[in-house]
Amino acid sequence: MNNINTLRILACLITIAPAWTVVAKDSDKLAPVAPSTAPAAEAAKTSAPAPIASPTTPAPATTPPVDAELKAADGAVAAETKPIEPSATSKALADKLAIATSLNWNKVSAAAGTWVSGGMSDLAVTWLVHSLTIADRAVGLHALGRFSGFDLAGTQDRNSYRGVVNGFHLGGVTTLAIKEKISALVQLDIAYLLVRLHHVDKRDTLAAAEDSGIGFTAGVGGDWHFSPKVSAGPRFYAGFGRYSLVQFGGSATFRF
Repeated sequence: MNNINTLRILACLITIAPAWTVVAKDSDKLAPVAPSTAPAAEAAKTSAPAPIASPTTPAPATTPPVDAELKAADGAVAAETKPIEPSATSKALADKLAIATSLNWNKVSAAAGTWVSGGMSDLAVTWLVHSLTIADRAVGLHALGRFSGFDLAGTQDRNSYRGVVNGFHLGGVTTLAIKEKISALVQLDIAYLLVRLHHVDKRDTLAAAEDSGIGFTAGVGGDWHFSPKVSAGPRFYAGFGRYSLVQFGGSATFRF
């Protein structure tokens, strides 16, 4: 009986042994596998910023040569623009016509009465009649027209007067070049002196003090030429006739 049981146990062991062998082999195949890093690598690739492309410098735009264009335009304008020719009137007046004005201190007296004056001013027009050269110096002979005026106050024959005297002069001026910018002049003229006085004491009768008359004036002076068209300088005049005059001041001349 015991032998039979022993045989049965051995048979069972022989039958189960192959199955345990297969299970052992399968257990070796089912060994724990290391976790894969593929998802982490993919996540790293996804979260990593994309590389920034380096900026590229645009090629400079080609522009036409500006200097050449400007020069061409200037040349075209110069070709189209013609110099303005002076008119015939301007040519006729150039270096001949001049206008002068002066302001002078004035001392006046007459044959009768006592008179005072504050000052004299004038406006003159000259015209170059002839020019010549003497001892290498330029000389100009000018015709002169002048309008002058001065205030006048005084007493005569127990009457008091106040007013103005206007002079209408015709004469001539001679100019002499001394240096490049300095010239001298001599002036002579005759004038009709129009007397306009009124009685301070309101009398209506006319008196000899209110008579107009003729006057003669001689003057000398000098000019500094700031430019060929503009000059200025001192003047001195002395007059006689209806009134005796002594005048000193300055004058400015403008030439065409």
